[in-house]
Amino acid sequence: MAVQKDSPYLELFNHYLKLLFEQGVIDQIMSIYEPPAQACPDYSGRPLGLESCFSAFLMLGSLALACILILLPFEILLKRKLGKSDNPNTGKGTKLTRNVLKKF
Repeated sequence: MAVQKDSPYLELFNHYLKLLFEQGVIDQIMSIYEPPAQACPDYSGRPLGLESCFSAFLMLGSLALACILILLPFEILLKRKLGKSDNPNTGKGTKLTRNVLKKF
């Protein structure tokens, strides 16, 4: 339990809290709201291992690789169509960029 620093109610709060502990009220409250022990005789609550989720990671990796292999040719094609004169830092070739992007 927390009380504001230098609170005038600190001693009063501690007195009644100690009284509740001595009478066993706190233990009764804790026993009512304490969660029951987990019983998993079939070990269904066991953490997952790599062998049980390897296929999911394999699928994720293969889809990421497929996306890269699909998008890479488009990136290369776009760079070739724009040419070396189309430098975004110099501002040259912006009409060419707009025309190429309209075709896609």
